[in-house]
Amino acid sequence: MSQSDIDNVRRQMKIKTGSVKRLWKEHNMYRQEALQLKSKLDKLVAEGADEYDIKNAVRLSLSLSLSQKDIEEGEKMIPDSENRLAKAIIELRELVVYARTVPAFENDQDFLAAETQLEEANV
Repeated sequence: MSQSDIDNVRRQMKIKTGSVKRLWKEHNMYRQEALQLKSKLDKLVAEGADEYDIKNAVRLSLSLSLSQKDIEEGEKMIPDSENRLAKAIIELRELVVYARTVPAFENDQDFLAAETQLEEANV
């Protein structure tokens, strides 16, 4: 394997590691946001808020508008982010599996970062 091939794999590994890291954060953010929005809406319902407040939730602090529509939109993003994350993980895993066969990557920082990111993504 030539040095340019090693550099190319290293560059791709760095890019894909960054993608997995970003998509992992994004996916978790969507999940947390959906849970928080649902919790706030459930709280309004439990408190017996009138229908207008429940529908629009204008009384929430920080002027956060909350409605069933907001919750549904957030929940729709979860499968999308999950699919994009899964694709990025597969691509990164393929590079890591290949890099394990190349001695030049044995103690490579980008290789180790890629493995760490795969572990963080629970893969």
